[in-house]
Amino acid sequence: MISVIVPVYKTEKYLRQCVDSILSQSYGDIDLILIDDGSPDGSGQICDEYARQDTRVRVFHNDNLGVARTRNLGIEKAREAGSDYIIFEDSDDWWSPGTLEALHTAAVENDADIVVCGWVIEFKDASFTRELFDGVFDRIQAMQSFLCREFTLLLTNKLFRASLWDGVYFPDGKRYEDVFVGYKLFDKANTVACVKHPGHHYRQRAESIVHVRTIQNQIEFWRAAAEVFYFFERSEEYSKSRECRDVLREYCSVPIDAAWTSRGKAVNAERREKKEDLKKMAAFVRNNYPRSALKGRSKRRRLVMFLARRAGRINYALAGLVNKLIGPLKKEYQLFD
Repeated sequence: MISVIVPVYKTEKYLRQCVDSILSQSYGDIDLILIDDGSPDGSGQICDEYARQDTRVRVFHNDNLGVARTRNLGIEKAREAGSDYIIFEDSDDWWSPGTLEALHTAAVENDADIVVCGWVIEFKDASFTRELFDGVFDRIQAMQSFLCREFTLLLTNKLFRASLWDGVYFPDGKRYEDVFVGYKLFDKANTVACVKHPGHHYRQRAESIVHVRTIQNQIEFWRAAAEVFYFFERSEEYSKSRECRDVLREYCSVPIDAAWTSRGKAVNAERREKKEDLKKMAAFVRNNYPRSALKGRSKRRRLVMFLARRAGRINYALAGLVNKLIGPLKKEYQLFD
């Protein structure tokens, strides 16, 4: 049996599409755990409605504890149910038909601890599909692919053997909880399978933490990314891959870039409040981004990361000017509400 854990908070508009995509899967031996995390809209009532209609649905209501504690509760409920596998889904995302069957088949046939599928990034005005390939990896091969972000650091396109979660928990009170946990699971897995099927549809929303560019969010993003980077650097098994090091450096640079180039009175006030954290980010740049690490990067990225070696008003102003004159790193697409 597969336990599908879905934290629910203020997603009334998208929740039915999510749940319908799960319940209509061709693989039907599921335990759908919907956890209403004190949602102030009608999401909790929608969850209860599905529980009345389908015995595979279990609903739990609690106070607003946050995604990390909510997911941890879901893991406990999956253990109580005796599930063989666990998978997570966000309540504003959805699955393609056949996703669970493809994942479960690959898990059983390959005795895999983790199975990864492709995914689709969904904007209002565009979508981008990342198809993977059918394959099987040992622990070191799989971890290198994970660290190189070939599998994405998100957890929602991955099926996990339930026993992998023994001793692993989402960190309470931290954002980007997927990033803090994923590498620990891959480090425990003996065999990882990969399927081509692009099963997970990842909706890009304006209010998602990924798109809310506060300084605090960028600090949290950097902390999570830096933890993975340091894990990689300390590892004798994984750190031999220069490609992974470059990818992880680039990943860590994303929140640093955003923190230095963001502009506005509110941003400046938050920078003053978070100056000690920003100094730590600047020290991280000085220690881990020698000139050779930026070779081949865009002129804009090289300039911003050079300025990010110091946390100060002049550096922020100049980085913001670089962003204005040269432009953002990528085209902006329309986000969902």
